Amino acid sequence: MLSWEDTVNKAALLLSLGLFGALAACVPPGPTVQLDLNTAEYAAYRATGTASLAGQAFVHRPGGTATCAGRPVFLFPDTPAFRSVIAAARSGAADPGQVNVQAEGDMRSIGRTTVCDAQGNFRFDNLPATAWMVGAEVQRDAPGITEPTPPDNLLALVATSAGLATRVVLTDENRL
Repeated sequence: MLSWEDTVNKAALLLSLGLFGALAACVPPGPTVQLDLNTAEYAAYRATGTASLAGQAFVHRPGGTATCAGRPVFLFPDTPAFRSVIAAARSGAADPGQVNVQAEGDMRSIGRTTVCDAQGNFRFDNLPATAWMVGAEVQRDAPGITEPTPPDNLLALVATSAGLATRVVLTDENRL
């Protein structure tokens, strides 16, 4: 089973390189999601804007709190196609790595990535004012946690506004 980070990294790499059929070859077959990243629906996501999004990602575990420290955070368009990937993963029909993503266009032009600091904080600047999905994977181990546990994939929907800073906290209730 692929982690959220592995899934998103693989999808971003495959989408950006145009090697979409390789995803299906790497994992068991699952639902297929068609993405045409060249449509007008994605134009707003390519723009540079004046909005920012800051947040923190953490979960409570037995023995302590785990954060996304040092882990990537992903920002993707909140569109029907991207929602269908998440819906397939949440349905139990497939984990995110089993969703066969077929796309046209450059993923790097619409998605964003940053890294959590030591306290699990992250920030995206120069965003267009639009709706986004923000996702993070919380690491397996953290100070005070003595028992290894699988990573938690966290996801939230957020909307950014021109000239404003939006804040989001990804935690237990945001588990994918």
